[in-house]
Amino acid sequence: MKKLLGILFITIFPFNLFAEKFIPLELWLGIEQKNINKIEYLDVDNEFSNGSKKIVGPIFWKNPINKNIIKVYERIHQKQDKKQLFAITNKAQTIGRVYDSRYDAVISGGAKFPLGLWKNNEKREFESIYYYSNGKIKKYIKSIKIESFNYKYSGKKDCLKFRWVKKKIDSKKIVDNNIYIYCPNKGLVEIIE
Repeated sequence: MKKLLGILFITIFPFNLFAEKFIPLELWLGIEQKNINKIEYLDVDNEFSNGSKKIVGPIFWKNPINKNIIKVYERIHQKQDKKQLFAITNKAQTIGRVYDSRYDAVISGGAKFPLGLWKNNEKREFESIYYYSNGKIKKYIKSIKIESFNYKYSGKKDCLKFRWVKKKIDSKKIVDNNIYIYCPNKGLVEIIE
């Protein structure tokens, strides 16, 4: 009877549903993975999205709110006048924005891409605080849910597919809800809005 229940359990809940995988920073950077199960800042100067976007760094940046100097990556949208700074955040569980020129905002607790050990179908939430140059402060909850570690995209396997949701903390109103696909040695290959 136990054997039958075990077979039934595996049939209903496949093993990969509970699989855990290390998501490296190199996947976000779009470069070859250098470290196994280690997250550290690596030098990069990489174009992606058909040359319209670029990630460079790390560089040092002084946070104008708390005056701390931290390492960041600069993501530049070369066809738009848009600059974003990203850092390893949330105890190395994510990389997130710490500055965004679109809003002229410094961000605490940014979470845009999962890092480290995550389980398939796992969802985590992070609080982000935006400090706008006009003095306003807004709080958001950002959630990341892993949809697939082994997503197949344009003939490449082992791509990461995850859902990213940004909600207002007070009303729970959804501000953004996107699916991102990242492939090894390519970085971001598609956003599904």
